[in-house]
Amino acid sequence: GGDGSGGLAAAAEAARADRDSVVASLASPDGTTSVEVIIDQDGHGYLLAGSLPSLPDDRTYQLWGVINDQAISLGVLGRSPELETFSVEGELTALVITNEVAGGVISDGNMDGAWIGAIA
Repeated sequence: GGDGSGGLAAAAEAARADRDSVVASLASPDGTTSVEVIIDQDGHGYLLAGSLPSLPDDRTYQLWGVINDQAISLGVLGRSPELETFSVEGELTALVITNEVAGGVISDGNMDGAWIGAIA
């Protein structure tokens, strides 16, 4: 990428270094790999998604947050995400990355093959 990604990486590192931030990992379906998530105290989230396998052109990853016991879409990540940002409001208890048709879905994410992580 261009210069923008460097600033984003620095922001993610700064958030990770802040002890008020939440750092969590989302495990792959088979448990062999994971992606890291960092959420600062203002609700700015960083998803280090480089270990997600690339998807076919007609598929996309989508990020969901479980907030107050409801699954809320936090964004469509594309077929080959790397460092992505999102924001959360409310009490986040889990994050899920699902594999959806390109464009994503509004609700009822595809839990088959989902990457899941609990947020402390």
